Amino acid sequence: MLHDLSAPIAALTLLMTRRDLPAGHIKITSIHPDRLKVSFHDQPADFDQWLAALGLTPLDGTTTSGDGRVWTTVTTTVGGATVELTSFTLAGQEG
Repeated sequence: MLHDLSAPIAALTLLMTRRDLPAGHIKITSIHPDRLKVSFHDQPADFDQWLAALGLTPLDGTTTSGDGRVWTTVTTTVGGATVELTSFTLAGQEG
């Protein structure tokens, strides 16, 4: 049910009040009804801007690499929803 997605939608609505945040790839799904996923592909500065707005750093998450790519995921809670931020970049171009 759409109502089951109210927590991540509320989190996104709250984050939208920050007009300076770039719009990454937004994903809300009934598979994880309490989670808002925001990903950035080859946009490390945009990822860093979100981290700064939430008082986080890449060190608050996990970084993995393979096949010449690096991805960093940082998870926090906003408005009762889990917010998962992920940056995907080419190795050597991380923020």
